[in-house]
Formats: sequence, C-alpha cells, structure tokens
Amino acid sequence: LSMREGKHAARALRVLDQEIARLQRESVPHAELQRVKNRAELGFLMGLETAGGKAEQAGFYETVLGDAGLLFERLEQFRGVTAEDVRRAARSYLRSDKRTRIGVVPKTGLR
Repeated sequence: LSMREGKHAARALRVLDQEIARLQRESVPHAELQRVKNRAELGFLMGLETAGGKAEQAGFYETVLGDAGLLFERLEQFRGVTAEDVRRAARSYLRSDKRTRIGVVPKTGLR
C-alpha cells in the first residue's frame, strides 16, 4: 500500500482493515470474483506469450514447486477458486495479529 501526498496512513489502514473484515465475514459477489479471476488468467496467459515468458514460468515451477508440468494446471486453479475459498484464505492469512507493517516516510523535498 502506498500513499499519495497529503493522505494519512492511519486512515488507509482503517479502510484496509474494514475491507479485510468484510472479506472474512461475507462472500465476495460473484461478478467481482469473476473479474478478478479473469484478470489473473489474462495476466498469466500474457506472461506466456513470448518464449522468454514461457521459459521463466517453467523455470519457476520447476525450481519452486519441483515440477514444471504444474504450469499447465494453473488455469484450472484460477478457474476453480470460489467465494468460500477467498473467505477461508482471508480468515487464515489476513489476520491483524500476524501482520507486519513497515512505514517509510520520504524526506521532505525528495521526488
């Protein structure tokens, strides 16, 4: 999260906390979930448009996950995400007691 000049981090954190709480208790609307899934799928496919992109993704899957073939399962994973999956992930991973925050304030006059 980055702030525009004149905006206050404390306010942004309150808004962020409200949205996280909403994700933890309510289902994401179907249309909103579909938009996010479509964007994720598009970004993934665009990353595979070039030979370099394909090599980078295959290398990542081989190095990190131990199987480059898992690359081909990724689209189905995007498509299979449900509103309940989002809520469950928000409850598990977006917990304020597990949060790490780093505040960086630029020196005056730097641009």
